[in-house]
Amino acid sequence: MTLTIHAPLAGLLQPLEVVDDPVFAHEIVGPGAALAPASLERQQVLSPIDGTVAKMMGHAFVVVSRSGVPVLVHMGINTINLAGEGFEPIRREGDQVRAGDPLTYWNPQVAVDAGLAPTVPVIILDSKTRRVDVTGDYDSEVTPVDAILAVSDN
Repeated sequence: MTLTIHAPLAGLLQPLEVVDDPVFAHEIVGPGAALAPASLERQQVLSPIDGTVAKMMGHAFVVVSRSGVPVLVHMGINTINLAGEGFEPIRREGDQVRAGDPLTYWNPQVAVDAGLAPTVPVIILDSKTRRVDVTGDYDSEVTPVDAILAVSDN
């Protein structure tokens, strides 16, 4: 079975290696892809899959698919240091969501004004027994809910 991971926002699809954080760039957290937001204005960030909101941390969230695949969406690099500024969660932990459902509002300009990169890593957690493939073209613009990753069992 293959799980399709959709873009949580519009942006430029990038490889993780360009992310200015070794935890993401070296896939320490897991494999995936990154998005450079198309806009720095306040925007909705959407669920990349159907599933359950497992974590809602303001600057990041995790949605777990029905088959148990956890997907992390991390809005900006080191944005945990913003202490919630620029983030307005819409959904809560335990909520059932569908791909494309709004989960939070985010203002990337707040990160930029604080000297932080607005890059959005989309990471497959607990991926050791799974194959993760990028389905979009790097350096291409994606729209919300475009397929960007595919996850299958090894």
